[in-house]
Amino acid sequence: MARRDDPPVPGNSTLLFTSNGNLVLQSTQRTVIATLNGPAVSASMLDSGNFVLYNSQQNITWQTFDSPTDTLLEGQYISGGMELRSAASDNDTSTGIFRTKMQYDGNLVMYPIKMQSSGRWPSLPHEWDGKFYLK
Repeated sequence: MARRDDPPVPGNSTLLFTSNGNLVLQSTQRTVIATLNGPAVSASMLDSGNFVLYNSQQNITWQTFDSPTDTLLEGQYISGGMELRSAASDNDTSTGIFRTKMQYDGNLVMYPIKMQSSGRWPSLPHEWDGKFYLK
């Protein structure tokens, strides 16, 4: 989900490739969605949910699966340092209060958004009982 904390784009928006290799959402202003690893000549929405851009040799130059936001789909991966961020609610897809981070040691850990994520385990500014609570 690109631009999840920005207002929705108008219905007359266009997705286009620029000559310098960017994928741009064109509406009232140009918003760069992706910087590509080389020129793309075609795109495909795969059955897996992955939106893929290809070069002239049909090699992948960019794909949405490399930039997860709040969900992992079958076949998608999350590598060390990458994060998923919760949605604010079922009806509000803006960034919520939790993030799940794949640490470089292979542990997948959930943190509140504003918490420091250094070290193996979360360090909280106060005593913590080991549970997360939703209001």
